[in-house]
Amino acid sequence: MSKKIHLTLATGDYESIRALKEGTVKPDGIELTVLTDMTSDIRHWRMIRNREFDAAELSMSNYLMAKYIGLPFVAIPVFLHRRFRHGFVFLNTAKGIRKPTDLIFAPSWSTNTGCRTGRSNGLNRTKKRWSGRRQPT
Repeated sequence: MSKKIHLTLATGDYESIRALKEGTVKPDGIELTVLTDMTSDIRHWRMIRNREFDAAELSMSNYLMAKYIGLPFVAIPVFLHRRFRHGFVFLNTAKGIRKPTDLIFAPSWSTNTGCRTGRSNGLNRTKKRWSGRRQPT
């Protein structure tokens, strides 16, 4: 019998990966450790900054940013979790926000959802100064 390769996968705690996490489904030839005990921003940071996992779920913006700065990442077309993000935009009308174009997004390197929802609501991402205090390097 050949030796199994050990791989660590960091992802969200989704129903679609539960069997892998619990070990009821085991990939052939792989000893898999599934980590689901962190938020997506922490997971993305740890993967991009320190490459702490063999594989990790990343947003498209984080993956493209990693490729842009030359990290040796390869994307595979597996979607562990999909949601229509526009339902996650909330407006605080007590602060004078009446419509999405009243929003000023906080500068960040990872604004995948903000770019999509902003663009479809008339926000111009090219007029924003992009930066971030936790820039992956």
